[in-house]
Amino acid sequence: MNIRSILSLFLIFSALTILNSIDYDYIGEYIEELALVKQNDRWGFIDRKGEIVVAPKFDAAYPFFEGLACVELYGKWGAIDIYGEIVVPIIYDELFSFFDGVIRAELDGKYGFIYNRDGEIVTSLIYDRWLDSRSEGLVLVSQDGMWGLVDRSGREVVPLKYHEAESCYNGLIKVKLNGKYGFIGIDGVEIIPIKYDYVDFFFLEKLIKVKLNGKYGFIDMDGVEVVSIKYDYIDFYWWRELIKVALNGKYGFLNRSGVEVVPCIYDYADSFYDEITRVKLNRKYGFIDRDGVEVIPSIYDDADSFRDGKVKVKLDGRWFFIDREGNKISTY
Repeated sequence: MNIRSILSLFLIFSALTILNSIDYDYIGEYIEELALVKQNDRWGFIDRKGEIVVAPKFDAAYPFFEGLACVELYGKWGAIDIYGEIVVPIIYDELFSFFDGVIRAELDGKYGFIYNRDGEIVTSLIYDRWLDSRSEGLVLVSQDGMWGLVDRSGREVVPLKYHEAESCYNGLIKVKLNGKYGFIGIDGVEIIPIKYDYVDFFFLEKLIKVKLNGKYGFIDMDGVEVVSIKYDYIDFYWWRELIKVALNGKYGFLNRSGVEVVPCIYDYADSFYDEITRVKLNRKYGFIDRDGVEVIPSIYDDADSFRDGKVKVKLDGRWFFIDREGNKISTY
């Protein structure tokens, strides 16, 4: 090997050593064989050898997904391929996640889909808002205040005719039409009649709290009434497996099966933040457990909530502490 060849190899090796020893402000995880890097407030990508594939020149960037990465330059967004070539023009105010070759875009306050391989517009940017439908390939969109559902080709699967729309669970979509609420499927078929004044989905229990003619109850995901729509009030959460309800101005509790385990006889009741809770009966305060058993009689003029095994109560104009058995204690 002559001197010129040895010198050439030395220069190549030196260049690679310098390249691979570049310090970055940030190095991300390798996704699709490329890692996001930050250098001097600019973003780019390197491969597993540490070699620069896309020079750090963007103001912001996201990792590659399906062969493309969203990048920002001078306040506008576009997308590049793994070679750094711009395949979606950097003209959009925002780009959102792409699946199966489709990316959502925002420009001048309008939303639509663009085809990310060459930037071809699939739908015009005509929608005012969009929400993830939690169903693959479908998106809830709004135009002029009306909501519907479109697929990734831009086809309206459900016409834009609803005043509100919100994805809930397993393809169930809450909608509002003419002031009433109900549920449709991702095909637009009405699953639960659009007749309720209010609906609220409880994910864990797979139950829907509804309001009809001023009364509350629960229905299941098929629209079957599982708790009679008769209550004046139903709380927003289950606490220790129980939820507070009110009927004819009196409070009680339902379990997760909808059974009224504590009858609606109390003037007031706290939720079950603890194993026992404060109740008011005939203008006096006491405490019950989750079975509705009175563990401390309702004899007190006022009472706080339990804390650290004791509670402050008022009787005959004097305040003092009692324990969980109702015994007066001197520890303050």
